[in-house]
Amino acid sequence: MAFADLLEQVGSTGRFQVLHVTLLSIPILMMASHNLLQNFV
Repeated sequence: MAFADLLEQVGSTGRFQVLHVTLLSIPILMMASHNLLQNFV
């Protein structure tokens, strides 16, 4: 359980993790809407 203890000490979600997930989610959401528009328009 060394990794779990280390993660608990450092903190599970930091500023970098939130920024990373946000920046990765923006293109994913745009591609999903683009694929839906190709099917229905």
